[in-house]
Amino acid sequence: MTLEKCQLYCLDRNLPMAGLEYGNECYCGTSLQSGSTLGQIGCTMACTGNSSQICGGPSRLGVYNYTQFVPPVIVPAVGTYISQGCYSEATTGRALSAYSFTNTTAMTVELCVGACKTRSYQYAGLEYSQECYCGNTLAATAARIPDAQCNSLCKGNKREYCGASKKMNLYFNQPSNITANGMPA
Repeated sequence: MTLEKCQLYCLDRNLPMAGLEYGNECYCGTSLQSGSTLGQIGCTMACTGNSSQICGGPSRLGVYNYTQFVPPVIVPAVGTYISQGCYSEATTGRALSAYSFTNTTAMTVELCVGACKTRSYQYAGLEYSQECYCGNTLAATAARIPDAQCNSLCKGNKREYCGASKKMNLYFNQPSNITANGMPA
């Protein structure tokens, strides 16, 4: 364990705070928990992977905050395709069933929307970090759910959300709802 290894581990999971304890334990988060006390003594244990670094202590957490962290977002629009929010998958079949593909390393909202647009589909939907679905009609059994449920990061861009298991970030082609500066009206 080193400071850098823990910090990179946390950032790779989109968590800006890294905490090291007992020389070899790494914890990640977005904020300190209530009851945390700053400025305590006792962070004196050397990191197991680099003895010149200090990695907390017994019941003491050395905390690092990456201040340039940019949290992931639901992309509001890609060209004329505007986010419709998070939808549950259809109860029978797929919410969008005309065309689909999977990309386990490079899926982004832009890639999916671009593939659907190229094939002249009006809807684009992303699921499970790596799946893209296209269609001209949305299954009647697909239902709008809270956006927070679409919380899987895109495989190709960890700053974007790409649905979740059986939940999709849905985009619909609405050229008349795009303002002059390219944003949804």
